[in-house]
Amino acid sequence: MALNKLHKKDFTIAVKTGGNQNDQLKFKKEASKGELFFNTYDKKLYCATTDAGSSDAILYETSAFSLTPDPNSWSSNAHSLSFDGVTDYCSFTQTTFSASSGLTLSAWVNFSSLPSDQEPIIGEDGNTGFWSFNPSNKYFYFKDSTGSQYFAGAWSGTPAINTWYHFMVIDSGAGISGSAKAYIDGAFVGNFNGTGFASVALDSIARAGGRYFPGLIDEVAIWESDQTANISTIYNSGSADDLTSLSPLHWWRMGDFEGGATSTVKDQGGAGTTLDLSINGATASTDTP
Repeated sequence: MALNKLHKKDFTIAVKTGGNQNDQLKFKKEASKGELFFNTYDKKLYCATTDAGSSDAILYETSAFSLTPDPNSWSSNAHSLSFDGVTDYCSFTQTTFSASSGLTLSAWVNFSSLPSDQEPIIGEDGNTGFWSFNPSNKYFYFKDSTGSQYFAGAWSGTPAINTWYHFMVIDSGAGISGSAKAYIDGAFVGNFNGTGFASVALDSIARAGGRYFPGLIDEVAIWESDQTANISTIYNSGSADDLTSLSPLHWWRMGDFEGGATSTVKDQGGAGTTLDLSINGATASTDTP
C-alpha cells in the first residue's frame, strides 16, 4: 500500500471506519495527522498527512482492497434461506451421526404455511432418517438408523406463519427413558418415547423423502454431544447468536458468509470434514431471527 513513502515517526495508529462518501468527508474535516480511515464502501484505506485545522486534512489514498469475509467470524445474522415446501431443499454429503455420547440438533424456523403433516427440518433423501415437526398436532418426530420413529409433544403453544421459532432436539446419550427431549424457544416440550436414539444418517435440510419444509430456515447446527446446559445461550432470548464458543460439529448460517447464498452455503462448524450445502431451488432471504 506504499505508506512507507510517509515518514513513520510522524504518524500514529488510530483507525476509523465508515461506509459512504459522507463519512470520508467528515474524516477529512476532523482528522489529526497520522490517523487512518478505512471506507467499507470503496474498500480503500486513507491516511491523513496533515491535521484538519482550519481546512480539510490532506489524505493519502491506497488502492481498493479485495476483501473476503472470515467464515469463522460472527458479524450479524443478516440472511436465511427460503424454501417453497414443494421441491426446494439443501443437500450435503450423507453423514451418519451417533447419539452414543449425546446428540443435539438446533435450527431457527419460520413457517410460510401450516400443513397437517410432518415438515422436515433436516433429513435424508431416502427418508431413512429425519427430524421433523407437525404444525397440526404440534409433535416433533425423529427417525434413526434402526428404522424406529420417535415422537415428543404435544407443544402447548400455537404455531403461526411468518413467525420465527427456535427448535431443538437433544439426546443425552444415556440410553434410558427420557434421554431424548424436544424444546421450542428454549422451553421444554416433551420427552421422546423410547430410550434415546441410535445413529442417524442425514444429507438434507428441508427435505426427507418426498416431504419438503415450507418457509424460512436459519442457523442450523449439529453437535455429537449433549447441549442441555447451553439451551438458553443458544436460544438467546429469541435472537440468533454466535455459536463459535460452543463448538458445533456442523453449523450452517444459511447465507451470512456468502452475503446471501445462491448456490452454496459454507459449513462453519469445527468438524474435520466440512459439509458445505448445495442449494436446490431455495432462495436467499433477509428475514432473520
